Amino acid sequence: MRESAAEINRANIVVVTKSPIGLKPIERRIIYKNLNLYPYQTLLFSSLKYGKLTPLWGNSDSIPDDFNTEGYTVLLLTGIANPALLRKHLENNYSEIIDLRYPDHHKYNDKDIAKIETVFEKIEAINKIIITTEKDAVRLKDLQCMKDSTLPVFYIPIEIIFLDNMSEEIDRKIISYVRANRVQNTLNHTT
Repeated sequence: MRESAAEINRANIVVVTKSPIGLKPIERRIIYKNLNLYPYQTLLFSSLKYGKLTPLWGNSDSIPDDFNTEGYTVLLLTGIANPALLRKHLENNYSEIIDLRYPDHHKYNDKDIAKIETVFEKIEAINKIIITTEKDAVRLKDLQCMKDSTLPVFYIPIEIIFLDNMSEEIDRKIISYVRANRVQNTLNHTT
């Protein structure tokens, strides 16, 4: 929904994002009908796939598979519009989640890091970590005060997957469109 709903008419491909993996055919038909698409428009569904917990810094690529999350308390640090899906994903693995939310596209500063440290220190659990989004991890890594920090900060990479293995289909459609609409560049030489 980065564009207004009226802009749907100019799209060749419409992608419904963050769809549940088990989206039923009847649910897809209802969405298709509600979108009132033209015959030339293709409707695709995508979902988020969460990767392995990865440290913000360090030599390790990710947490070992045998890492036991049971009994851990998570300080969920987010600067995204809607962290609900990430929170729901984490609820399946961690005993307690404490939210520390910032506005979407938040640019972290030293004052924010001090607040994060204070909130983290107040968590009484022995086993505790900070988990953030991949988007926020990029912003945090750039801060000098975070480079010196000993906070256990991790992020979860995400991947967009198309339901029904439609990745190849969308690639074909995009390549076909680009080929059909390529501007022919010719150089006019005058001698």
